[in-house]
Amino acid sequence: MLPLLDLNTLHMVELAAALLSCVIWASTGFRGRSVPLARYLLAASLLLSFGAAVSVFQSSYGGGWMSVVAEASVLLGLSLILIGIRAFFALPTDRRLLLVLMAFALAVLAFYRERWLLREAIYLEALALIMLALLAVLLPRRALGPGTGLAAASAIVFVIAALFGAATSAMLGLSAHPSPALMPMHLYARLLMFSASLLLLFGIAVMMIEGRLADAEAEARQDDLTGISNRRHFMHQLQATHALASAEQGVYSIMIIDIDRFKRWNDGYGHATGDSALKHFTSIAVGELEPSDLLARTGGDEFCLLMRDRNEASAIGLAKRLSEALRGEVFRIGEREIALTVSIGIACYTPGMEDDENAILVNADIALYAAKNAGRDRYEVFDAETMAGGGGTSHKPRFRASDRPLALPAVSPEGLAEHHP
Repeated sequence: MLPLLDLNTLHMVELAAALLSCVIWASTGFRGRSVPLARYLLAASLLLSFGAAVSVFQSSYGGGWMSVVAEASVLLGLSLILIGIRAFFALPTDRRLLLVLMAFALAVLAFYRERWLLREAIYLEALALIMLALLAVLLPRRALGPGTGLAAASAIVFVIAALFGAATSAMLGLSAHPSPALMPMHLYARLLMFSASLLLLFGIAVMMIEGRLADAEAEARQDDLTGISNRRHFMHQLQATHALASAEQGVYSIMIIDIDRFKRWNDGYGHATGDSALKHFTSIAVGELEPSDLLARTGGDEFCLLMRDRNEASAIGLAKRLSEALRGEVFRIGEREIALTVSIGIACYTPGMEDDENAILVNADIALYAAKNAGRDRYEVFDAETMAGGGGTSHKPRFRASDRPLALPAVSPEGLAEHHP
């Protein structure tokens, strides 16, 4: 047999939990994307604490209006949690509609202020509606992480318990001879709601931690200025792509791209203008890429492009489109127009090649220097088949995926297949 419960004890437990939540959210650091959610949760905890305190006081001294105030505080607190969760996922909230619905719910609660069982049923139904709105946000995103999944599951339990509690409360209020079992069932439904709300807050806390970790991971692989991948992430992806291509007899291509004479006019017009030029190039380049392509900023004005499953012909086509797109979008500094052009070096990996990813990257770098030496605003493709032979020049790579030394082949003047955009 289950132990007996009373509503006042539940209110006291809810008050203790709400006060503890205030301490937790007040001590949470307001950083990263967790900032708005943590603040909403702190405000919600304060409202829930106030509502629970008023409920405890009302249980001892009575008063219909006090119950309405307590329930209004809880409804507002849960609404703030809903707004905070939507903000966490960058979703807008129609606050006017929410206020109208809240005002309607409070008016109904006030109307039934002296009939507490019916008021309780309406109050629990209002809580269930807010939680259903929260569930509509969480359920489609439950696969994002354990925190979101736990919060969604807790919201489902909360809704079921709230609706069951509302049904038992309505039956108690409307029936002339209610069953003695209804009140214990109602109280245990309230206890289940309370337990689900604790799990919901725990799930939200895990969501915040997951969000902070995701932000840190994004910062570790993104370039701060342009928002695309950085050198570290590019190198990791290059190693993975090469391993896969080697195992499955696949192909991939690499471009190394330099903005022509960037340093000269960057110094002349200022570094802020240089930053704008880098963003200008990035926005145009990203518009020409396939979803499988990976563009990274690997130096000041140097970009690398990893083209998975692209052969030489496909890479050349992309180089042409990219060069033409840059020429078609004039970069403006105030009233002045600057022609932004790039030099591109291309190297490809094909099945049967013994070169590793470091050597392919070096080949692209060699082709880039050939494009610069040939006059810039062009691309060159490194042709491995014509590299054999003497009389070339050695080329030291500017970066590579590992620290092991590379044995670079000698390159003859015929080792580069020249192409014009």
